[in-house]
Amino acid sequence: EIKLSDSGEILVKSIHVCPGYYKAEEETEKQFLDGYWRTGDIGVWVDDNVFRIVGRLKEMIALSNGKKIFPSELEAKLEKFEGVKECYIEKLPDSDNLKAWIVVESEEYSKADNLRSIVKAYNREEPMYRKLTEYEVTDHIERNTLGKKVRR
Repeated sequence: EIKLSDSGEILVKSIHVCPGYYKAEEETEKQFLDGYWRTGDIGVWVDDNVFRIVGRLKEMIALSNGKKIFPSELEAKLEKFEGVKECYIEKLPDSDNLKAWIVVESEEYSKADNLRSIVKAYNREEPMYRKLTEYEVTDHIERNTLGKKVRR
C-alpha cells in the first residue's frame, strides 16, 4: 500500500516492510507515520495508480514564500543546455536566491558571455522563485562513494 503524506513524502505499508528497528524505539517512531514507512522521497500522483518521484525530502529547499524546490529537478533542466556538463544548485544563506556551480563541456563555454547566455536561457523558462541569481564555473562537483552529489 502506498500513499503520500501531507508534505508529499511517499509512505509505504506492506508485510515486506520491516515493522521497526531492533532495540531502537525512538528511531522506529521517527521512521514510521501511522504504520507507514517514511521513504524520504517526495512524489506526485500522475494518475490514480502512478506517481513520479520528484526528489528527496532531505534535499528539498523551502523558500520563505512557502514554495518548495528540488535542486535535482533544476539541475536536470540546466544540464540539458549545450555547454553544461553537470551542475550543482543550492540556496544561498539568509536569502531565497539560488546559485549554480557549473562544470562546462569545454573552455569555450566558461567565457562570461557564453555562460551568461546559458543561464539567461535557463532563467527564461523558469518562474521567478526558481531563477538562478548567481552562477560560477567549477572544475568538478563533489560526489560521495555512490556517485551522488554531496549536498551542503
